[in-house]
Amino acid sequence: MDGGVYKYLESLGFTKKELDELDKNDYIWETSKQRTEYIVNFFLEKGLSMDEIHNYFMSYPNIVSEHPHRLLDIDKIFNDIGLTNEDKKKLVLSNYETYSSNPDELQKIVDYLKEDTKEKTKDNIFNNSKYIAEDFEKVKQLITK
Repeated sequence: MDGGVYKYLESLGFTKKELDELDKNDYIWETSKQRTEYIVNFFLEKGLSMDEIHNYFMSYPNIVSEHPHRLLDIDKIFNDIGLTNEDKKKLVLSNYETYSSNPDELQKIVDYLKEDTKEKTKDNIFNNSKYIAEDFEKVKQLITK
């Protein structure tokens, strides 16, 4: 793990043991302090607390090295269907892989779940939140509308 990332996460309260766990992420070498700060701030803007972000990172270490463009692409999909930051927070907390979705696959899933009103679409998204980070072809039989 980059020394800047290490020190930044340490300043946020991550212990040495936790940092060693995060260091096992196969893609941690791709991240920088700047990217990690961006990711933390991105989720703070969604309304996650530092404790929730801490738990998120420890439960799903890949998010620490996620590319900001992916986060923004996924956010655009969610914005387009009218999800609020509170809705996005709820999705993240129900499925930590949400913001690691393949945006193309996520768009297919969202399109499949679209209904005539935004509220019905949101309900479908939340009822199927465990699938939104999956491959569309694998899960479309499992999705319920």
